[in-house]
Amino acid sequence: MPARKNEFIKVKKILIFRLCCFGDVIKLTPVIGALKEKFPDSEITIAASSWIKKLLPYLKHVNNAIIFDAPFEKSFRKRASKTIAFISALRDEKFDLVLLAHRNSMFGRILKLAGIRYRLGFTSTKFLTHTVNYDYKKHFTERHLDILTAHGIPVRKIDIELKSKQNKTDILKKYGISVSGMIIGIFPFGGSNPGTQMDIKRWDYDN
Repeated sequence: MPARKNEFIKVKKILIFRLCCFGDVIKLTPVIGALKEKFPDSEITIAASSWIKKLLPYLKHVNNAIIFDAPFEKSFRKRASKTIAFISALRDEKFDLVLLAHRNSMFGRILKLAGIRYRLGFTSTKFLTHTVNYDYKKHFTERHLDILTAHGIPVRKIDIELKSKQNKTDILKKYGISVSGMIIGIFPFGGSNPGTQMDIKRWDYDN
């Protein structure tokens, strides 16, 4: 949907909606930066799952976080009650604009019920006001930046950025490791990466 004249007026409160996971949220930092540059006086909040709580303090330009774990609840009653509470919390915050970084029409409906005026995302998601086609051939960050540029929000930087809470020297000193030392990570029983069953997470044979 093309941007209209005088679009995105009086945007003071912005919501980034990306529930998981670490890598995906980090790859959204150029999007967050571009929104902050376009709306420098805005307050930015991220809706995320509790999985990534420890990452939140490192996100530049993000002022607040709303934890939303309802989709991961096994009980329908818990999913429903937590979703209703989430919608109520969003309505109380009175967000002007949201960028939905999921392709999920249920999330689109939630954001519409929350009364957010400008709802940005991909065309496959219902209940949004400003959308762009999802390009499978592009990098995750580029696809989401397309949502902005398609509607007149300029993008000047595409670098992924996190806030540094401690410098490298302090961290090494804390754990008694010399600057020239080597760190080896051992994970005896392997790990589980949520979402790896998705085709988009898989590389083709040539790569």
